[in-house]
Amino acid sequence: MPRTARRKDPELPHHVMCRSISEIKLFKNDNDKIKYLQLMALYCKKFECKVLAYCLMDTHVHIQLDPKSCDISKFMHGINLCYAQYYNRKYLRHGHVFQNRFHNLAKIVGEFI
Repeated sequence: MPRTARRKDPELPHHVMCRSISEIKLFKNDNDKIKYLQLMALYCKKFECKVLAYCLMDTHVHIQLDPKSCDISKFMHGINLCYAQYYNRKYLRHGHVFQNRFHNLAKIVGEFI
């Protein structure tokens, strides 16, 4: 069964969250956090969106995002794909780094999207 399409409102800020797979820490040191922030800056420029706030935790990431009409899915896919490739190369591993697609916790008229 296919996944349902995400509902996105380009006029509202979005709170997105990404979680690592259960057995790994996303950020083992400050250099890993710096790499993720560099990727976030790169993709903000590429997709012309704005990060309002972020929180990088050991096993997950929260980003408050003003999409400015950019495609949030492509933005997050780009960051997470590049970070997963970096992480797997650096730590000599393969496979998934992130548990699922990102969660969009933005609220529109009383429901989560």
